[in-house]
Amino acid sequence: MQIRQPVTDIRVDDPLAVLRADQTGVQNISIEEKEGCKTCEWKYWCAGGCPLETYRVTGRYDVKSPNCNIYKALFPEALRLEGLRLLKYADDPEVAMKI
Repeated sequence: MQIRQPVTDIRVDDPLAVLRADQTGVQNISIEEKEGCKTCEWKYWCAGGCPLETYRVTGRYDVKSPNCNIYKALFPEALRLEGLRLLKYADDPEVAMKI
């Protein structure tokens, strides 16, 4: 898919239905079926990445994201930072929810 090859048309009543019905366009393969994702501890966080980007880089929809290593580096750090934020504001839940 390129700029001149849109994945759907936002002017139709249900753009998502058009996307789902298209058998030749973007294929959103289950994370359990993607090569390189089945045993990944972060698979439910990234869901295999953007299927369109993966296809553009690899020519396949059924493989892990080309950004897999980036996700694996960022997710643990994001989780750590969120844990620290929760600990910092544990005594004042109202403040924690506003941040």
